[in-house]
Amino acid sequence: MLERFNTLVHQIYEGATDSSAWGRIISGLAEYLDAEKGLLLTPFDAPDKGGFIFPHGIGQQHIALWKSRYLPEDLWARRIVERNLFFEGNVILGRDIVTDEELLESTWYREFLVEMDIFQFITGIVFAWGRPDVPSTACPFYRGVNASPFEEEHRQRLRLLVPHMSRSLGVMFKLRDAQFRIAASLQALDRIRQGILLLDVTGSVCFANTMAEQILRQQDGLRLIAAAGGHRTLGTDDPLAQPLLERALRCGISTLDGDAIHLAQTVLIRRPSGSTSYVVQVSYLPETNPYHLGAQTPRAIVFIKDGTLLAQPEASMLQRVYGLTPAEARAALALCDGGSLDTVAAQLNIKLNTLKTHLKSIYLKTSADNRAALTKLMLSLSNGQL
Repeated sequence: MLERFNTLVHQIYEGATDSSAWGRIISGLAEYLDAEKGLLLTPFDAPDKGGFIFPHGIGQQHIALWKSRYLPEDLWARRIVERNLFFEGNVILGRDIVTDEELLESTWYREFLVEMDIFQFITGIVFAWGRPDVPSTACPFYRGVNASPFEEEHRQRLRLLVPHMSRSLGVMFKLRDAQFRIAASLQALDRIRQGILLLDVTGSVCFANTMAEQILRQQDGLRLIAAAGGHRTLGTDDPLAQPLLERALRCGISTLDGDAIHLAQTVLIRRPSGSTSYVVQVSYLPETNPYHLGAQTPRAIVFIKDGTLLAQPEASMLQRVYGLTPAEARAALALCDGGSLDTVAAQLNIKLNTLKTHLKSIYLKTSADNRAALTKLMLSLSNGQL
């Protein structure tokens, strides 16, 4: 069983740089859970709006019918929403939320599920809704009416795998949002207006794009530390952030580390100059990633956001087009990088209540009513410059 688990984890990380692998991954997950059918999908975002559906054992005609007619009848989804169970890492058994009797009597089952012999249900929540950086994502699996129900054992199996799916999909979304639809290459990394480092299996830096080199030359909170054998590792002058950064780098190069948690590891790095803090994200790369450097294969990717380098042109546009104040423009751009309001407030060196006041004004002036809508607006104005 452990060998199957390890094999499946490595397959999951192939999806980080090869989205076509997710069909095979969901098939492997279904087998591991003794399920007959399964999906990986963005339930609130259609494919033409940045979402996706990767099915196993479910035909496209049924998926189309679900979206066009039976989505409002989805009893499982309705209960999950009603009970506020759609949060990251949660794994839900169908019997937790709907009784067999309720399901058998529902329109959802009698008109739709029965046609596919779907009755037993389990799902894992990969990303909750409301995040600006990734769409809400779930991975439900199914068995027929005559099959035994999913048990706690299956819940535990899926619970261990959801964090790896989160980290892998997080890299996929990050690369996609960074205009990685073009052929992935080291040259392409230089087109991204964020600092990017690639790390080998030891955590040593084996590549830095132009923006990362510019950031590191400033030596304003982030620096490269010389190590044995001529290697260089990423370090910080922020004593509070150093252990967090070390942990993030350690988790980034390991798929099975006990410290590994959802998505990327994110660390806020304060700068001695007092400028806007760096936001550093570290994510795992599979062995099949396209960034081979001779005999070296990078095993982690580091994104470094430096608001002082990125915000000025876009901030001026926001002030000109929407009438935002300079502080509101900086806040709008920082909010679009993700993270909690507390994290964004700390990054901008302002109080949480001040950030909330900025956010209220930003929504009023831009007519965006949530962070997801604000992020889409920012991207539409950036002309592809990330």
